Amino acid sequence: GPGSTTINIGAGNGISLSADAITIDTDTTSTTSVKSNNSGLEVTADGLRLLGGCADGEALAWDATAEVWKCATASGGTITGSGASGQLTFWNGSTSITGSNSLWWDSTNARLGLGTTAPTSQLEILGTGVADGQFRIAYDSSNYTKFAVDSTGALTVSNNGTDIAKLGAANATFYVPTTFSASGDVSMAYDLVFTNQISSQIESYGPISIIAGENYESNDLTLKTYNAGDVVADLTGTGRLKLYGTDTTLLFDTRTTTDTDYWMGIIDDAAGDDDDILSIGKGLTNGTSTFLTLNSGGNLGIGTTAPITTLDVSGTTWLRGLSANSGLFINASGNVGIGTTAPAAWLDIAAATTAKPSIRVASGTAPTSPITGDMYNDGDQL
Repeated sequence: GPGSTTINIGAGNGISLSADAITIDTDTTSTTSVKSNNSGLEVTADGLRLLGGCADGEALAWDATAEVWKCATASGGTITGSGASGQLTFWNGSTSITGSNSLWWDSTNARLGLGTTAPTSQLEILGTGVADGQFRIAYDSSNYTKFAVDSTGALTVSNNGTDIAKLGAANATFYVPTTFSASGDVSMAYDLVFTNQISSQIESYGPISIIAGENYESNDLTLKTYNAGDVVADLTGTGRLKLYGTDTTLLFDTRTTTDTDYWMGIIDDAAGDDDDILSIGKGLTNGTSTFLTLNSGGNLGIGTTAPITTLDVSGTTWLRGLSANSGLFINASGNVGIGTTAPAAWLDIAAATTAKPSIRVASGTAPTSPITGDMYNDGDQL
């Protein structure tokens, strides 16, 4: 019934009593403990404890038939397998595991190698499958980005089967349109080459400037073509071609060093009083060997840089006819030659011929008040 129950048992006897409490009273004064192998309990001088008499490697195992705990040989179940130090194990069957040199962990340096047993960085992927890529990030089976390294070490990045870019030590190639949206500059140390031989274009959605050199340098900006290629300024609407500068000048420099070069430009007087001049001369320096000058008043000077009349010619003047023979000739002395290039008088007229006279005065009416020196044809006489 209810209460405390004392059972005296000998060594090795099992216990099978259902009660409110069980007390085991046995002699434990000797050096040998009292054991109950079937129950998994033993009584020592320190009291009741789990069975301590199992052999090395044994463990307590439940005997479902006898419904007791017993000493039994420890077993890992039915899982089998083997590997090597450094290999990461994986299941190669439902009850077996293994390792491979293709999946390697360097615990000393905390590095993971895929396809290598000597990773040199925290993650190293080694493989020759360029077509499939060594690394792939995917959203699903159809949308992915693949990274592949070839035998030269160059990296090709592709998206959904289309190459985007190839990066190597020799160069970087982009196979798709590229956008730089950052507010900072895009810098290039050397050339920008357009390889499309049909048509190439530099386009800006706003004002654009091309600058050669720094503001403390004097670098040229060169536009170059080959053979019959032209430099074309295609101005639409009311656009203009403008040249800014203090002494803005166009130089016509022939490639042959012995040929004559010419310049055309503005010569600024630097006074700010709107009296600069436009001149044309010989050579490659503005203002040297000036041949023709147009000032702000509209006066044109030939042989002079300071014209004072609409046409100011300094030097011999020769007006040729359509046949390019001697027509009207004015020399530096002011002599005028008609039909002669060597006038010896203020007016020197070539001699008459059977074809035409030297001077012909048309028939008219005598002046009302002629003075000495007048010459006219009154219809009857000269």
